[in-house]
Amino acid sequence: MQKFRLFSSAAYAGDLSALETQINSWLASGRPHIHHMAQSALGEHLIVSFIYAEPLGEQAQAAASAAVPAVFERTLANADLDPSEEVVVLPEMELPY
Repeated sequence: MQKFRLFSSAAYAGDLSALETQINSWLASGRPHIHHMAQSALGEHLIVSFIYAEPLGEQAQAAASAAVPAVFERTLANADLDPSEEVVVLPEMELPY
């Protein structure tokens, strides 16, 4: 699920260095997957906004990557998975550029 996070320099009395430190701290501790970032001015203040997703835990991510969907289990249940089978090599062709 995507989430939204907003940082404003108004919260740091216009101190851009403090704003940058806070954003870097959030990025380092939360390690979010950033989908979109935008910055804009609101009067004399800077607004930085993020649309992001929470990262999956390493175990959850590994399990999701290794999981075999049920459709593959059904359709490959009786398939012969012999790596010594003949490999079909496609013919070489010239690319159009």
